[in-house]
Amino acid sequence: MFAMPLCILGCASAKPKSDTDETLKLPPLHKDVASGSKQKPAKAKVKDADPNTAPFVSGKHIKVFHKRGCPYAAKLDSPVGFNSISDALTSGRIPCVFCDPNGTGPKEP
Repeated sequence: MFAMPLCILGCASAKPKSDTDETLKLPPLHKDVASGSKQKPAKAKVKDADPNTAPFVSGKHIKVFHKRGCPYAAKLDSPVGFNSISDALTSGRIPCVFCDPNGTGPKEP
């Protein structure tokens, strides 16, 4: 049988790391990260409508907005209303895929 030398991490033939080894340094992702701030970037403020009468609704801490008749809209714990799609989009929310408030979904034949 052949006796092949094996080098396992930490063996004597492995080159030890020194303090002078260069490490990969990346720039910060956001200017607030560099300053140590933990605040999120501010979203555009939109006047909320009455969630009981508004045509579009979302949850207070949910990123998806729905049409009033959507079954998912009925399950919201703390609803927030919007008078228009642009108000909901400006607030940072995205349209529901199920009820398609934008009306841009695939059309059925």
